[in-house]
Amino acid sequence: MFNRILIELKDSEKCGVRIVKCGREKCLSYKAVETGPKKTFAIHLVDKGEGVFSISGKKHILKAGDIFVLLPNVKYAYYPSYSNPWSYYWVELESDGFEVILTRMGLLAAEPYCKPKNMTVLKNHFSELIRLYGNDIQKNSLDLYGELLKLLAELFRQTKFDISGTGNDLTGTIKESIYYINCNFRVKLTLDDIASNALLSKSHLLNSFRDKLGISPIEYLNLYRICRSCDLLKTKQYSIAEVAAMCGFDDSRYFARQFLQIKGVTPREYVKTQAEDDNWSLFRSKGIYMEDI
Repeated sequence: MFNRILIELKDSEKCGVRIVKCGREKCLSYKAVETGPKKTFAIHLVDKGEGVFSISGKKHILKAGDIFVLLPNVKYAYYPSYSNPWSYYWVELESDGFEVILTRMGLLAAEPYCKPKNMTVLKNHFSELIRLYGNDIQKNSLDLYGELLKLLAELFRQTKFDISGTGNDLTGTIKESIYYINCNFRVKLTLDDIASNALLSKSHLLNSFRDKLGISPIEYLNLYRICRSCDLLKTKQYSIAEVAAMCGFDDSRYFARQFLQIKGVTPREYVKTQAEDDNWSLFRSKGIYMEDI
């Protein structure tokens, strides 16, 4: 009997997955709003009508053929349209690393929804999954988990993201993590914080940054902090200790060492000699343009 499977991707990332339950919901227009977060993942395929999916304060109108995903510890709400209430297939999963798979599909925390290319094929897999789950004999069978793998494989094929995680554009995981760092550089940030926000393991996040940018997330954080400190130093309105604190450095001596390592001069020397310095060129040289983040 099976109650859990282990999925291993090409780059040795692994995740265990257990089916909690699955089904098909035909909603009435007055169905109550579903809200979260929960501690599980859930994949939904809208097959008729339309409804509203709200996440991170943004509302999205989803229609037949759309996929949306509920993520652990992420606030969400969803409900049917009053005039054309939706119906959807769904499967709820318990997993210790499923975010890796969702990231490869492009279903990140910021936008956990998409429109696959062929809804009919996905509907067939959902229907078979529900049939097997409804049979007590099959509920923990190899057939059931084999069907789940077929469903996930089809989702991989129908999304625009490559399972290998390769490519040159700053999209997906990198862009979302850069945005998070840029918004929170003033406070204490750890690799755990950044990985948790992206719903990724630390090793996967590290590999993604190094593959795309050639630096780690913490190296990016320090680089961003130093560039922001340059803007403040140029104003000549703050002491070096104040600039360090405003840019997330608890220790002004550590700030000075990082500044010297990245800029080649001390903060004090920079104030005197680098008024025309284009400090953001460091990012452009890596293909990162802040206006695109």
